[in-house]
Amino acid sequence: MKSWCGALLCRRPACSCCRRSAQPGPDRRRSVAALSKKQSQASSQLPQETGPKLDPSLVEHASLIRGAIPVLPVPLAWICLVFNVFIPGLGTLSSGLLCLCFGKPRFSVRDEPQARVGACCLDMIVAVGQMFTILFCLVGWGWSIWWGVIMVKLAKKQKKIKLMEQQQAPPVVMAVNHEVERV
Repeated sequence: MKSWCGALLCRRPACSCCRRSAQPGPDRRRSVAALSKKQSQASSQLPQETGPKLDPSLVEHASLIRGAIPVLPVPLAWICLVFNVFIPGLGTLSSGLLCLCFGKPRFSVRDEPQARVGACCLDMIVAVGQMFTILFCLVGWGWSIWWGVIMVKLAKKQKKIKLMEQQQAPPVVMAVNHEVERV
């Protein structure tokens, strides 16, 4: 049985997924013209990136797992480090959950909801790995502390970058509204 969603959203006039037959005559030409008009209007609009961006120096290109280490605000990164010191994996788990609201994953420069959810899932997997490998010569404990230290370093680097951007930005001149003097 074919997907009902595919049948409703199918743009092809005659295809096997929805068993739709080709439309005869002038109606078909009008629908094709309307479809091509919609596609040309959609392609002429440029996508505008309005979301917050991550500095390119913070993006992790080498490893997907290390890209899941979020860039958090400095106080939250310190809290995650302390959690990781006392209970291995707890800080990693909390950093994944905090990434959904406050942090930014380092997969790409753009901040997207799919990347946040992906980073949260990867952080949960890593946290479970850190908790289970604590039994093997405290490997999980060292791993979680290392993960927390990376979070703090990233948070400090992000803060430094933002301070430099603020210093380089030209000062904002605000116009003062004067009242009209009545004579």
